[in-house]
Amino acid sequence: MFVSLYNPLTKELIMTEPLADKPAGQTVDEWLNHVKTTTVLNPLVSQEWISLDGMRALKAVNRNDDSTESEHLYVVKGSKTFAIRTGRNTPSYATYLRMLSTFRFTAP
Repeated sequence: MFVSLYNPLTKELIMTEPLADKPAGQTVDEWLNHVKTTTVLNPLVSQEWISLDGMRALKAVNRNDDSTESEHLYVVKGSKTFAIRTGRNTPSYATYLRMLSTFRFTAP
């Protein structure tokens, strides 16, 4: 399920979306390195491996065409892959960071 949090006053957006499942023959690192280059075509500025709810996750920062930057957090739970995205240096970035600090996966 795709979830977007949109603030109509600031026109800022945080998106959480499911991506393709991780192939069984790839490690999480291999898969997320592939995902970061195929889901966002803008130039990669930086990347960092972090932990999200105890799982290895990849934080990638890309430069947009208008010279702003966007942050994309990729995480795999089981074989399910998710991306959480927002613009950097925007009002939504603080909300995004607070959301990530409370992020938890629960059983269906």
